Amino acid sequence: MTESPREVLLEAVVGLLASMTGTRPFGGAYPNPPLVELVLKQPIQVTRHPYLGLIEESDSQTLEDLHSGVENDDFRFDVYGRMARTPDASARLWANRLRYDTKKTLRAATRVGGLLRSLADPCQWIRFGQEALGYNEEHADFILPCTARLDYLLAPSP
Repeated sequence: MTESPREVLLEAVVGLLASMTGTRPFGGAYPNPPLVELVLKQPIQVTRHPYLGLIEESDSQTLEDLHSGVENDDFRFDVYGRMARTPDASARLWANRLRYDTKKTLRAATRVGGLLRSLADPCQWIRFGQEALGYNEEHADFILPCTARLDYLLAPSP
């Protein structure tokens, strides 16, 4: 059974974000490999950092382009991130690093030859909405709203 294009995209994003290891754009590495899940845990449940949870949002829309025979699926999901402070950096600094890295990784994957652009139903672009950041001395959280444009062929008429 073939999964829906949205599900395929989410699974690809999980794998992509989980691969953010080694030297990152900020010049260092995360304290642990990122834990990325298709579920949103409550902050008290997150014991490993960095943590990224993906949640599908309800305001997606699909538009038919009858001229080209393609459906433009503007699919909304949020990336929720959580970081804890370490001896060398505050939780807020870690969260900002993780948020920037997440955006940079997703954008690169939608370029020609990128993982998300290479899906059977390709992701043409990802746009980011107004972000939220909250933090205290121990932990920092962010929400990164994303809209992904998926293009796929319309089903043939019966």
